[in-house]
Amino acid sequence: MPQPASRKGSVIQLASYQQPEKTPAPTDWSAFLKQHELSDADIQTLVFEKHESRQFKDVIGIIQACLIAGRPQPWMYQVLALTMEIEHYPKEEVERVLLSNNDFRPLDVPNLLVSAAYLTRFGAKVQALSMYRQASRLAPSRPEPYALGLKHAKDLKDQDAIIWAAEGILTYDWSTGFQRRHDDAVDTTTDLISRLKKAGNTQLANELTSRLQEASIRDLDIRLEWSGAGDLDLAVEEPTGVVCSFENPLTPAGGTLVHDGNGGAPKNGYDHYVCGKGFNGVYKITIRHAYGDIVSKKAMLVITEKAQSSKPVITQHPINLTSDEVKIEFELKTGRRKAERTLEIKPSTLQETREKARVSTLEFLRNRRRQLASTPDQPDPSAGAGSIFVGQQAVGYRPVVTTLSDGVSLAASATVSADRRYVTLNLAPSFSTVSDVFTFTFLGGNQNNTQPR
Repeated sequence: MPQPASRKGSVIQLASYQQPEKTPAPTDWSAFLKQHELSDADIQTLVFEKHESRQFKDVIGIIQACLIAGRPQPWMYQVLALTMEIEHYPKEEVERVLLSNNDFRPLDVPNLLVSAAYLTRFGAKVQALSMYRQASRLAPSRPEPYALGLKHAKDLKDQDAIIWAAEGILTYDWSTGFQRRHDDAVDTTTDLISRLKKAGNTQLANELTSRLQEASIRDLDIRLEWSGAGDLDLAVEEPTGVVCSFENPLTPAGGTLVHDGNGGAPKNGYDHYVCGKGFNGVYKITIRHAYGDIVSKKAMLVITEKAQSSKPVITQHPINLTSDEVKIEFELKTGRRKAERTLEIKPSTLQETREKARVSTLEFLRNRRRQLASTPDQPDPSAGAGSIFVGQQAVGYRPVVTTLSDGVSLAASATVSADRRYVTLNLAPSFSTVSDVFTFTFLGGNQNNTQPR
């Protein structure tokens, strides 16, 4: 709900509107708006007052009168739908209000995703899935519609939608946690294929199997592995000239740096580059020794062409770290990409990425690492590649990632006595539980920077 313009004690002060002595009936609100010149802020305050006093029929009447008079505001459709739900309006009417929201707001992917989320809130999964599919047509390489749509497709047992979502996830979703979503897409599709075979629909089952295998193929898969507490950095200059690295992990040519390891733990000692569909041409691979000790000063570079296919071509390159930088070239001849993909978050400029990729001094990498380590609370510029929603009515949106503890943790500090005979332990146990997770999104906005609640 929109917040009032200002408060003084319990009296709400409006810019030009004064509460009438007798509140008109809901059916009189159209005439009321014609008789009184109310600003957008006045309407917001009036709706807020009615909602606070639980006069929900008046809230509905005011918003409907504003829409009829051609005075919509971004928050009105959501507030109207929620209020109608409180008043137990038929679900069809609530859904119609949410669908009308797209007539007011620009038809783009963020608006479609937000509208689909509201339809999901009201249980309108068919309509929400339709919006996710429409969003994927507007931005085919954006992963959110596929990831969000797969759950609805499974609940609705929509075979065509399941394949659509699974293909999209396997092809375009390389953001954080992609492996879990890939596995879910494969498991869901495999289960569908198994059910089709049991039902005797072998032809469709074989067709879906072929489509799943095609979507799983990665034209180029590059993995750099090492042991030791040090850090190596992998950078791949693609045939278009754009460099994919830890600073620019997502490129229009289809490349994604899905993992940037930093040594220490054996399971973290690797960098991983994936190009689901890539251009034919020469890929220039650069391996930089960022810092720390690498066991035997050796690493292994594994290049796989047509990964996840029935006949992958694997090439291994032992790397001797005799210098801070090692270069290897690989020519891809079986690439399937015909055009660059459109990225919602633009990569660095071509000249900038080329300069960063060709810097061969160890000092640059050390300074960059120190900069990232010294600002742990600030999001890495590359983190935006995995964002799902963009704040509306805003110039930009930078998510702040916070780690939530779940379970039992114990902090301990020890104090040794002066005679070194006793040790005193101070124990501080902590019990925390994440009870539930809700999807939150900002609902529009207005000139007064007020937010619906």
